[in-house]
Amino acid sequence: IPMADGTTTFGKYDQANSATDSGSFINLVIKIFISIIGVLGVIMIVLGGIQYMTTDAISKKEGGKEMITNSIFGLILALASWLILAAINPNLNFIKINPPQGTAVSVSSGDAPPADAQNAVQGQAVCSQSPTITDTHGVVQTITQGAPWAAGMGDDTANRQFLTSGGVAINANNCTNVGDSNCTSVAGYTPTQLTEIVALKAAVCATAPGCTSTGPDAFTLTGGTECWLHKTHGPGKPAADFQQQKAFNTFVTGDVTGTWPTACAATSKTFTGGSGKFLAEQVACTPLTTGIHWHVDFQ
Repeated sequence: IPMADGTTTFGKYDQANSATDSGSFINLVIKIFISIIGVLGVIMIVLGGIQYMTTDAISKKEGGKEMITNSIFGLILALASWLILAAINPNLNFIKINPPQGTAVSVSSGDAPPADAQNAVQGQAVCSQSPTITDTHGVVQTITQGAPWAAGMGDDTANRQFLTSGGVAINANNCTNVGDSNCTSVAGYTPTQLTEIVALKAAVCATAPGCTSTGPDAFTLTGGTECWLHKTHGPGKPAADFQQQKAFNTFVTGDVTGTWPTACAATSKTFTGGSGKFLAEQVACTPLTTGIHWHVDFQ
């Protein structure tokens, strides 16, 4: 149902109009069938009576009596069928076919309905550290395997535009569905967290030359809120991963050569607009680390 604010409501059907044309048609057919039997029965009784009274032949009179008897038997049979159905279940004679009832959910025009509006399987959350997300329509949804993400609960269009306009590159497109790999989502970051990421970019790129907007030295976010791919990340969680590059290395370690640190060291730093704990993650740091990067917990 189109709303004045540009949203569409997928809500409960009007109970007064819940019977469909199919149900009405079946009821009508039953009533017409019984009516036809009744009319034909009466006609046959009349014809049988006329035949019995207007003929002197014994065989003709017997035929008229038989017609009357059969007609009465047919009427009794039809009436008995109706009464038996009514005795078993009155609803069998008054069929109603109702559409399923649902929970009202508002979605913006042009967007795919959220997961619950698409009857997605609602099972156990796949992200224990961040099991739910408040989507762009203000609906709190459970993050379940296979549920629509980019076009549903995890639309990150506005957050992605904010970061890229602040000079932050993002290494991959948003995830299509929960459980996808090789994707990076920034859905669910709070305004404060987004501002801290942009402030960190400014602080890093002020420490050393070579902090570009593209290429190997770009300030690039490589891990966001796709909580099923990261044990500590998720919507609302102040965690992000960044590509290691010379300026970033210098910013954290103070080494002007921009060399990547060999140890999995954690360093807390304050910068204009925010602060964070920086961990130099590499394959030896945790069983889940697949490549070197800076993990940042914003404080």
